Amino acid sequence: MNVQLYIEKRIDEQIVWFSRNSTLNKRAYFFFKVILTASAAIIPSLTSYVDTDGIKVLIGLFSIITAFLANINSIFSFKDKWLVYRSAAEFLRSEKHLFEATVGKYKDINTKDTILVETVEAFFHKINAQSKDMVNVENDNN
Repeated sequence: MNVQLYIEKRIDEQIVWFSRNSTLNKRAYFFFKVILTASAAIIPSLTSYVDTDGIKVLIGLFSIITAFLANINSIFSFKDKWLVYRSAAEFLRSEKHLFEATVGKYKDINTKDTILVETVEAFFHKINAQSKDMVNVENDNN
C-alpha cells in the first residue's frame, strides 16, 4: 500500500470517525447536563410548596430524573469520549499536515512515509488502550 492510499483509507477515515463521534458525544454530554441541571434546580423551588401531594410527587419524580441522568452521564462517559475523540482527530490532522508539508520529523523525504505510518499506528495502539481503560472503569463502577 502506498502512503497516499494509507492516508486516504486509514488516516482520513479515522479523522472522519473521530470527528463525528466527538460531536455526538459532545451533544449527548451537553443535552444530559442541561436537563440534569434543570431538574436539580427545580427540586429546591418545589420544596416551598410541599403542602400538596402533587408537589411531593413532582419532587420525587425530579429526584429520580436527576439521579438517572447523573448516572447516564457517568456510565457512558460522554465528556471523556468527546475530549478523547476530539484530541485524536486533531492529532491525526496535525500529523497529516506536517507530513504533507515535509517539516519536523518528516523532513527527510526518504523516511517520512515510514515515520508517518509508525507514528499513526503507535497512536492508534495508544488510543485503543485508552478506550479499553474507559470501558474497564465503566464496568468497575457497576
